[in-house]
Amino acid sequence: MPATTLPSIVFACALSLAPLAPLALAEQEDEALKAKAVTLISKLYDLDRDSVVIESLVKSQAIEGAKELTIRTGNKRATLYLFGGKIIVGRAYDLDYDPYQENLKKISLKDRPSRGSGPVLLVEYSDFQ
Repeated sequence: MPATTLPSIVFACALSLAPLAPLALAEQEDEALKAKAVTLISKLYDLDRDSVVIESLVKSQAIEGAKELTIRTGNKRATLYLFGGKIIVGRAYDLDYDPYQENLKKISLKDRPSRGSGPVLLVEYSDFQ
């Protein structure tokens, strides 16, 4: 192989591997985030560090710019949000979310008078002697 083609091959290989460097860095950052989250959760809730299992770490659909971390300990599962060096423990709700909507869908008012302009009869029982 001519000596002039070897540097060009090495350069071509370096260019093809260059996009993988940010991915490797992101994976290292994710591993560091996971380790910090597990340490904090185990301290906050007095858990054995080995009992906290990470199920997933993905980009959050609920909070823009955050990462969603799902952990499990025993038979309990929790979702945490990692955002700007902070951890949010709990559930993220959209501001338009109505917590009563599911129950309201179960109640049927069909054939039950509830509103209208019909007559109303009031009966008062005031003396039972």
